[in-house]
Amino acid sequence: MGGIGTLHESGLHSSLKAWYAQPGDEAEVKLDGCVADLLRGEMVVEIQTHHFSAIKRKLLRLVAKRPVRLVYPIAIERWIVRVDADRQTVLGRRKSPRRGQPAHVFDELVSFPELISHPNFSLEVLLTREPGGTDGAEAIRALLLDPQGAGWNPRAEALLFAAARSDHVERLIRPALVRDAWVICDRFLDSSRAYQGGGSGLTDAELRALHVIGSEGLLPDLTLLFEVAPDIAAARLGGRGGATDRIEARDPAFHARVAAAFANFARAEPARFRRIDANGTPEATHHAVLAALDLLP
Repeated sequence: MGGIGTLHESGLHSSLKAWYAQPGDEAEVKLDGCVADLLRGEMVVEIQTHHFSAIKRKLLRLVAKRPVRLVYPIAIERWIVRVDADRQTVLGRRKSPRRGQPAHVFDELVSFPELISHPNFSLEVLLTREPGGTDGAEAIRALLLDPQGAGWNPRAEALLFAAARSDHVERLIRPALVRDAWVICDRFLDSSRAYQGGGSGLTDAELRALHVIGSEGLLPDLTLLFEVAPDIAAARLGGRGGATDRIEARDPAFHARVAAAFANFARAEPARFRRIDANGTPEATHHAVLAALDLLP
């Protein structure tokens, strides 16, 4: 067995391996004539940041004898950062027009269908976001969040969010659920209830009615509520260059109403919500999420 980062690999690949590893995993293990990223009991975990074709032979060799889980990170957002010659000081940053799409993973898989149908292969987690996730919903996202222009009144804003969610549910989420996939979505109905309801004054009944019409009332099985103190949230926004969209740029009183609404939802539905203290380090928050999901060893 080797250690993480002992092979000639990118910094991103080794960092993902370190992040994904659990206690008891073996790293960089020689199996069946190749080196597996992680061995978790009998299951191999492979992390791929580029095209699947680069490890096609490796995957087919591994799945012939044991379960294999493929981890494929998707960059929802990319940032271009300028640094000085010593790479110590950030001179500026801007959002890149390039970004990943969950559909990209399926584009990769169709290149060798024998892997998709193999009983030892698994890749069944869909990562998506709101507003967004589909081409139509991403277009609405741009309309909603672009800081330029006069913006939208609360009713129009709620209608746009509901339209984006409807397309998202119809084209992406429900098909994934039919396949028995796990769907992890960054924001959903509760965000509309908090922002357009608690923040902007629409009633919960109005927002739920829109959701019934647009998305047939679909609700998540579990909602993770990440709670951050206002001063810490402001410091984090400042560290990434300040507010990046129209809603983030709203005044502190608006965001206080939003936070209070989220807290009320969590108290009203404790079976569906898990409250996560996100004031600490990324590692501490990650640990809290695993604990909330009962995934800690």
